[in-house]
Amino acid sequence: MTDGVALPTIRRLRISLTLSTYVARLFTVWFLGFFSSLCGITLVISLVDLLDQVASKDAGLGLVLKMALLKLPYLGQELMPFAVLFAAMGTFWRLNRTHELVVTRAAGISVWQFLLPILSAGVAIGVLAMTVVNPLASSLLNRFEQLEAKYIDKSTSSLAVSQSGLWLRQADEIGQSVIHARRVSDESLRLHDVIVFRFGQDDRFVERMDAQRAQLTQGNWLLMDAWVSRPGEQSEFGEEVLLPTSLTQEKILESFAAPESVSFWQLPTFIALLEDAGF
Repeated sequence: MTDGVALPTIRRLRISLTLSTYVARLFTVWFLGFFSSLCGITLVISLVDLLDQVASKDAGLGLVLKMALLKLPYLGQELMPFAVLFAAMGTFWRLNRTHELVVTRAAGISVWQFLLPILSAGVAIGVLAMTVVNPLASSLLNRFEQLEAKYIDKSTSSLAVSQSGLWLRQADEIGQSVIHARRVSDESLRLHDVIVFRFGQDDRFVERMDAQRAQLTQGNWLLMDAWVSRPGEQSEFGEEVLLPTSLTQEKILESFAAPESVSFWQLPTFIALLEDAGF
């Protein structure tokens, strides 16, 4: 009696496992097909768009293709949910067209046994995208943004936050200025323990400024209790020293790396650095 009950159960489990494997394999094939097609179309569109943007810039076809490929993994993350949706629709369309759904339902197979393999495969794709694809896409997108700033945007300022504090680069009439601060306070961007390195147009060192604090004002950084040092000259002290700038609070905050360029695994560290810096 017990063996008679156990035998159909074992057969049912074996059929369920075989069916689940078959549906999951069919879904994976559809997913790879749709995802590859969407990525190919997106690559072509991105390539044409970049060619239009760099038409008047000093950039060749090889560089444009490189930029398009660097951006593709990030765009692929955006396309992945659509590929999963279309793959699920294609899988059920295929099973219905070949009457496999009708046969398995007539055999008493639950509808959840059709859905579970696809749901499981979808979750696996999501975990893979978050833990493997996202770090790779973030790293490549960061490289793409550097090339974009160099050949397209021609950005004049950049902002970085590290364990040593805040680093800010700006352009002015003299050349380039690199500003370092231990931390930031207030919404008006008051910098503390500030060091400024100024370079000329030919990247020649011009002067260094060491200040207790720096406040962003209209068209200037106001350095307070600052020492100014120049090559071959004696250091000078000033209670208030003005450093010209075209930056505003909005421009500085916009200079942060895009959230998409921060890896999933780096988020806790990045958040801690921002909090330590005062943002």
